Formats: sequence, C-alpha cells, structure tokens
Amino acid sequence: LTVAGGGMALAGALLAFGQHNLGRLMGYAVMIDVGAVLLGVGLQSPAGVQSALVTLALSGLAIPLWAIGLERLRRAAGGDDFDSLRGLARRYPFSTAAVIFGLLSLVGFPATAGFAGRWALLALLAHVHPTGAILLLLGMVSVGVVCARGLAALLTPRDDSEEVTLAESPFSIAASAGGVLAVLLFGLFPQWLLTGVAGAASVFT
Repeated sequence: LTVAGGGMALAGALLAFGQHNLGRLMGYAVMIDVGAVLLGVGLQSPAGVQSALVTLALSGLAIPLWAIGLERLRRAAGGDDFDSLRGLARRYPFSTAAVIFGLLSLVGFPATAGFAGRWALLALLAHVHPTGAILLLLGMVSVGVVCARGLAALLTPRDDSEEVTLAESPFSIAASAGGVLAVLLFGLFPQWLLTGVAGAASVFT
C-alpha cells in the first residue's frame, strides 16, 4: 500500500505539472488524493487510518464543489483548457472560486478543509516513510502551481474594452458560495469533523 500510494502521488505530480486543462488536472489531483489514502492506511496505525478517513470524507466535499464550478465555466467557454477559460473570472467569479478552492482543498492547501488531514498524514509519514512524505508533498505543490496558472488565465482579460457583467444564476452563486464557505469553515475548524472520524477509525483499527 505504501509503495502504491507513493507511486500514485509521484505519477500524479508529474502528469499534473504540465497540464493546461482544469478537467484533466482534477483527474491527477484525485490520483494524488487516492495515493494519500493508501499511504495513510499503509502506516498500519490508528492515526494513519484517521488521516485516510479524513481525506476520503473531505474529498466528498471538494470534488462536487469543483464540478459545480467547472461545469458552469465549461458551458460558457465551450471547453476547460486555459485558453478557452481565459478572462471568465470577471463574469463568473463564484464558479471560478468553486473550481480553485475545490482543487486546493483536495490537495490539502492551508486554510482549506483538506489541510488538517493532509498535513497530519505528512507529519506521520515524515517519521515512518520520509520518501512517501516527499512524494505526497511534491504532488501537492505540482497541483498548486497548475492551479495558480489556471487562476492567472481566468483572471486575464480577453479584451480590455469588453463590458463586464455578472453572468451567473442565483442558484449557481448560492451553490458555489456555500461550497467555498464550507471548505473554509472546515479548514478553520477541523475539530467539527475530526471527532467523528476518530470514532470511525477506531472501528477499523
């Protein structure tokens, strides 16, 4: 499990780094996320299982948030590569925030919901399997760099003379804003989730 998890984190990091497509980037981010789960279970300890369960639980929040945002952007642009999405953040700010925060939470970026479990896992791996910790951190950095490039494309205006109008529906705004708020709240108050996860982990261990 440890070898498989480290291999998935490394493969995801290498394949994600050159991406210019938010849809495929999420695929590689999920690969890294699954690698993190395998690394946690491979530690064969209650703390490792807890970190794996936290990762699984919060993936269920990050992936739908990303999907809601990207589907709206994709319909507006006709694609999900960076060139197609260029400048859409000005008209679809809530969908843009949903995509970016969904991805960042999935890879455990600080101040997002995925941070507590991911960094707890890194601390455990650093003592038991340092190579696994390095590979997982490499995957997180790789996705974070491509996220920054995607955000830069979304913020780059197509035409300075173009009139900017908000094009999102009330439902899209509510869904995106609610998801982003949940990601940030769980990032600031992880104890809301960790108590329940610790109880579930005790069943498996």
